[in-house]
Amino acid sequence: MVFDSWVPCPLLPLFSFAIYYTHPEVTLETVEPVEILEAIKRGTPFNSWCSIHLELYFLPAPDMDSSDDDCIAHYHEEKAVRGDYRRQIRDLENSAMDDDEVQQKGEASVHGNEQAKRLPGLVPSYIDSPISEYYYGIIVRYPGIDWSTDKRLVRRIYFD
Repeated sequence: MVFDSWVPCPLLPLFSFAIYYTHPEVTLETVEPVEILEAIKRGTPFNSWCSIHLELYFLPAPDMDSSDDDCIAHYHEEKAVRGDYRRQIRDLENSAMDDDEVQQKGEASVHGNEQAKRLPGLVPSYIDSPISEYYYGIIVRYPGIDWSTDKRLVRRIYFD
């Protein structure tokens, strides 16, 4: 995971994009997470007003045909386990209440270290975004080893 953080707000942004690297030889060093975030933001609205974080996954694929489906399946599994970022908002609201108030709302209490240990949730839907048309899921897949020198195309995958 990679994101910008500023002193007044050190928390990671809720809005994320999932990027899958499917080449069997790709490594964290060839991906260079900080550089990829800077390259994505450069010259776009993300650079000035929209805070995002990137979820980077390394999922070697045996062939190009199956890798889209493998990445989508993995994303579904991640979302099933982690939920979406609305859970984080509820957890934060619940942590400000006492246990009686939380039980009255019918939600589990998540406090202190328990909350900090959980990975952030994923984007609930991209359906309201003008670039995604009518899809709930968007992921990006890169099949090469080094995005900064390879001439392979990045693939944006819409699903659901």
